[in-house]
Amino acid sequence: MRGVTHYFIAAALVSLIPSVMYMAVYEKSFIIVLGAIAGILPDFLDFKIIKFFWPIDDEIIPDWPIPDSEKIAKEIAAIIDNVWENKKPYTIQIHTIKTGPNTWRRWYIHLDPDNKKVKVGIGPIQTFGGRPFEATMEEIPKEKRVAEASFNAPLIYNYKDRTIKMKILSGPTVSFVPKENGVEVVFLPWHRYISHSFVVGGIFSIFVMLIMLALGSTFYRAYIYGLAFFVGYSSHILTDQPGHMGSNLFWPFTKKRIEGLKITESADPFANLGTFWTAIAILLWQMNSVIEPQPITFPWTYNILGAQISLFYILVFISIPWLIIIVLRQILWKPTGDPYLRDLFLEEVAELAG
Repeated sequence: MRGVTHYFIAAALVSLIPSVMYMAVYEKSFIIVLGAIAGILPDFLDFKIIKFFWPIDDEIIPDWPIPDSEKIAKEIAAIIDNVWENKKPYTIQIHTIKTGPNTWRRWYIHLDPDNKKVKVGIGPIQTFGGRPFEATMEEIPKEKRVAEASFNAPLIYNYKDRTIKMKILSGPTVSFVPKENGVEVVFLPWHRYISHSFVVGGIFSIFVMLIMLALGSTFYRAYIYGLAFFVGYSSHILTDQPGHMGSNLFWPFTKKRIEGLKITESADPFANLGTFWTAIAILLWQMNSVIEPQPITFPWTYNILGAQISLFYILVFISIPWLIIIVLRQILWKPTGDPYLRDLFLEEVAELAG
């Protein structure tokens, strides 16, 4: 999900905690905002902190202004073989080619595990928005435009799109990890590895409780603040899980990302819109419910397990909008390429662009 979606769904879920909405409305508490901030914290930690402390073994820095495609292909092929031979993981940072204030030269790495080849291609200059200047291809000597190199190790590449595209901003981090049956390619090994963990969320929540106690809050009130933070933080992890990448849900006790459900992806505008709409609907219902007397009385309202629930509100303001969104998605959403790599690229662009 996108950042704004994470923010509002966290706020909505936090508002469902008993007494939270009362505290927000009548005591002017910032508790819902705290939970919403917790909802965007995992990605903030990844892209603003963890990324820069993740150990890098080597950097692929293309020559400027025209990179040597053969040199890069041979370097990557050698890395794959060395990982297989030495049985040690190796992480590289691949850099983009910046040519101006708002322009970069495209280039590509194509990994072919079937034929055990690495192909490197150099493309045209493009703008931040993706507009290419095809005439700039003439600047590249034909012998440097495409090159390939062979490797001997078996390569495990679990993505549909075998081409890594370097376009704008910073390039991707890629790890080559030795397995029993080959060398596995892992993109952005630092993303959703440490921060997207319920254990980390729980630790942060304990700190929130301790801070509230230090500020003079009662234990119950401090507990509610800690719980709100944990719910907000966990909402981010849970709403990421329907995607393709998944998360390392219980770091530091687990060492591998659990694959997502592959139902949707963070780049899906319709999934984001539906989730955002649901969050707003929940927040409005909660605000309407806590104010006395209630500004709006909805029909078909029943007391279920101690909570006021309106079937009319669920039908008109949640179910029907979702139905419309799903139909529009089926008609209009025609993505191309690998959803996993597309998600990674768009998440990184969104975070780096602020």
